[in-house]
Amino acid sequence: MSLEELFRTYRAPAEALRAEDGRFVNFLGVSTAASILPQGPALSGQVYADLPIPGDSVFAGAAEYEALLTAIDACKSQPSLTVAEFGAGWGPWVSAAGVIGKRLGIKDIRLIAVEADSEKYKLMQAHLAYNGLAGQPGVSIATYEGAVWHTDTTLNFPKNIVAVDFGGRVSETSHSTDYRGMAYETTEIRAYALETLLKGERTIDYMHVDVQGAEYEILSRAGDLMNEKVKYLFIGTHSRLIDGQLLQLLHTWGWDIRFANPCQFVFNRAIPTIEGMTVADGEIFAVNPKCAG
Repeated sequence: MSLEELFRTYRAPAEALRAEDGRFVNFLGVSTAASILPQGPALSGQVYADLPIPGDSVFAGAAEYEALLTAIDACKSQPSLTVAEFGAGWGPWVSAAGVIGKRLGIKDIRLIAVEADSEKYKLMQAHLAYNGLAGQPGVSIATYEGAVWHTDTTLNFPKNIVAVDFGGRVSETSHSTDYRGMAYETTEIRAYALETLLKGERTIDYMHVDVQGAEYEILSRAGDLMNEKVKYLFIGTHSRLIDGQLLQLLHTWGWDIRFANPCQFVFNRAIPTIEGMTVADGEIFAVNPKCAG
């Protein structure tokens, strides 16, 4: 199936492509509060019905949509669909999965999401509810206010982070300047290991990971779990080093790489870390042949 065919297959019916004031709707029929994103008022009442090639003109490129819809298409005949989003922000990908799953008539939809920033966590709750997922029969939602890490622990995260700043990153020590050189005091937050978050889940049909530079550290220490449970994996990457580390890791695991687009960065000696120089996330989409077949 071509990319265009894939997107057309899951485009929402016309009656779902309507936006209220203060919200915008994408081609999947997912409604989002305009205030969540930096564009703010310009998004109010807008319907983005065009296929997102090369992107949706708002917050995501074609690759993230392709990864999600490829996974859902492979699982559409199953009685259940389980999707996890780590570093979830307002939960755009678990919400999209839930909306599509309901439209397909899947009877057991399981959504798992983790977000470290307390305000964005609240936005996620509202986003899931507005899109008809919270408290609905056949939809199980597990959300965690905290961070994903390689062990259950306490970490530090920027407090009072600007609402439209999605670059907050956890650290093992407190600080007043973050990895980008931005002034942010930190507060302690709870952190969860993947083993804790996915305990009791037989399989994860799709996992979306966007954790601002911690992606290799987390995934490399959870190889047994990943190989046993996860079918399709999308990772937003935050340095060329991490790009390479993850490709090597996935190769060692025996996974198939569907696509790998390196992150983009602008070198600036004033920024304290390479990850902080990233101006566009990298994208890796991988398939576990041991689970996905």
